[in-house]
Amino acid sequence: MGLLIGFLPLMGWRAAKGPTLDACEFSRVMDYNYLVFLYLATIILPALFMATSYAHIYTVVIKQVYL
Repeated sequence: MGLLIGFLPLMGWRAAKGPTLDACEFSRVMDYNYLVFLYLATIILPALFMATSYAHIYTVVIKQVYL
């Protein structure tokens, strides 16, 4: 999954728009839509999945302790 996300810019996410640049400026090189997607796909979604999983485990443990 991480490999696919990492190679998205090479697969055309960042298609060249206009003339090429002589200097590498981060704000011009990286597309902000890709950065938002990268943030969501690699940090937020896994964190939500882990929080949901741990909440489920916690509720199961609590139910078994009080039986």
